[in-house]
Amino acid sequence: MQFPYLIPWYWGGPPSTVDGDGCWIGVSSVFEARILTPVSSYPLEQLRQRFLYAVVDPHDVRLGARVALQMAFEIDTASFLNKLITVPADVIGSKVCQRRRFLDIDADMRLQRYLIGPAIDALADIPEVPEAYVDLIRRYAMAPYARYRTCALAATVCLSARMLTV
Repeated sequence: MQFPYLIPWYWGGPPSTVDGDGCWIGVSSVFEARILTPVSSYPLEQLRQRFLYAVVDPHDVRLGARVALQMAFEIDTASFLNKLITVPADVIGSKVCQRRRFLDIDADMRLQRYLIGPAIDALADIPEVPEAYVDLIRRYAMAPYARYRTCALAATVCLSARMLTV
């Protein structure tokens, strides 16, 4: 009796990271754990909590961290995030079935719009964040398209997690 390819987890084999529908159920990456860590800036922390809550249904922040990381790399903010964040290849391509639509997330975050300006200003106050990065995020946060606005908030969450957590 040989098991060359299928070794059950109780014999030391790796657990599966996808379920029967192809949805991601694995362990969070190192950077996703940083996204789940509270940040020291109050406006950025309030935005982080509400955004991670809004991006998936049911509201699971562990899945929200994966979705936020994926969203941050969907627009032009990926050009500078690639310089700052090392993301495993399977994170961007994984399928999170609980992910909500951009219009739904945008509708929820519009109710929290009083947090967005102060959070981006707090991001600009971090000395290690170049002004050009904050300007790009600010432009996308005011864009007429829900996808751009939502991805700009995801980039804000990821950049604050990179700069303000250990």
